[in-house]
Amino acid sequence: MTENGRSDPKGGKTGLSTTTVRSVHLMLRNTLERVRKEKVITANPTEDCIPPKYRKRK
Repeated sequence: MTENGRSDPKGGKTGLSTTTVRSVHLMLRNTLERVRKEKVITANPTEDCIPPKYRKRK
């Protein structure tokens, strides 16, 4: 997602920021954890995912 997370017809940057990727990961993790607790799924697939670390801007 940080490299090819969006399309830019003008040929500019196509990646998403680490903050955006971390936010999406957190939303998915929380949603899937709730679904797991309601016994709709047996495991949360985001448990093994490691979100990117924050990058400091220069």
